[in-house]
Amino acid sequence: MPEDKRVFPKNELDIIFDSIPAIIFYKNTENCYIRVNEALAKALGTTKDRLEGKSMFELYPRELAEHYWNDDKEVICSGNAKRDIIEQMETPEGTRWVKTDKIPLRDGKGSIIGIIGFAIDITEQKKMQERLTEDEIKYRALYESSSDAVMMLIPGEGFFSGNPATVKLFGCKDEAEFITKSPVDLSPEYQPDGSSSMMKAQQMMAVAMEKGSNYFEWVHKRVDGKEFSASILLTRVEIKDKKFLQATVRDITSVKETGERLRQVAQEWDRTFNSISDMIFIIDKDHSFKRVNRAACEVLKMREEELVGKKCYEILHKRNEPWPLCPMEQTNQDNMPHAEEVDDPVIGVPLLVSTSPIFDEAGQYVGVVHVAKDISERKRNEQELINKINALERFQRITVDRELRMKELKEKIKELENKISQIGTR
Repeated sequence: MPEDKRVFPKNELDIIFDSIPAIIFYKNTENCYIRVNEALAKALGTTKDRLEGKSMFELYPRELAEHYWNDDKEVICSGNAKRDIIEQMETPEGTRWVKTDKIPLRDGKGSIIGIIGFAIDITEQKKMQERLTEDEIKYRALYESSSDAVMMLIPGEGFFSGNPATVKLFGCKDEAEFITKSPVDLSPEYQPDGSSSMMKAQQMMAVAMEKGSNYFEWVHKRVDGKEFSASILLTRVEIKDKKFLQATVRDITSVKETGERLRQVAQEWDRTFNSISDMIFIIDKDHSFKRVNRAACEVLKMREEELVGKKCYEILHKRNEPWPLCPMEQTNQDNMPHAEEVDDPVIGVPLLVSTSPIFDEAGQYVGVVHVAKDISERKRNEQELINKINALERFQRITVDRELRMKELKEKIKELENKISQIGTR
């Protein structure tokens, strides 16, 4: 051990030297520590006295000591500093990662007599970097394999990347061709609401940059000029103080077409539902109106929104409980269709009521289609027919009675004629 290893005065510089959290050490040309600070001693779980004067080969595994020594020799031989050395350091707590700078240590004459090393523990940063690298790999895999078109752009500058789904969606040859385009290049001149695509695109991007995200529908255009409907989610991304947008674009043309067909079907169903002259109610199994057609509203003199949610027996029969003669009660019991003539004085007109069960996707009974047909005219016709039949029967009876009396009268006349004839021959 060198005689002068403890000649350094315990002054303010020593206090600063030992207070610095970074590792600082001095080594001679024989690969031995000649001075270390408290940070290095603490990291190695020992004291400065047990480190100073010791060779690297006494303190570290040979392979690691050789690595340190090779860096030292490079600095000593070249006279140049070696910086940002990322290396391992074995400690009682396990392997740590440090970033080390080494500079030549010179004597008063300028001769190199060793090196001075400065090291900071970057274990946590390295772990974070590894996690970031893993996350980047995962993100890149998701980005590349996503079926959604995902692209990056800087407002006012344009796109700077696009995944394979993006290239395919817009009909580009490759990503290089895609990033030459701007959002306006890939849009018609005007959007469906009549606004300029250029102005509206700027507005949508500004909202996303301000609020963090913006979801909207858009009409895009492929490079061949073919337009398509799309949903767009713009998300603001910040990396190292740089802000840009990630755009996720989905072609919703088929969704739009399906939605339009469903809308047309719904309109057609609604027109049909409201054009039927019979009263039609869709009622759940708890007797609440779900839909009511126009004919029923006109008879009840109420709007559909006033009826929906109300109990059918409260509206139709003015009762606080289901009307026992209603066929819906039977349908509720056996889930089968039923029909009955209903002549409730409260309603005021005779009705032919049919109830057909409704089942959900799981096959569960949920209610009925309740059709009520006003049969007043039929009842009047039936009564009129009965009256005519009765009149005919009375007429028939009268006619038969008259014919019988005429027959008796004829027989009596004939009998008198015979008597008169007999008197004349005497």
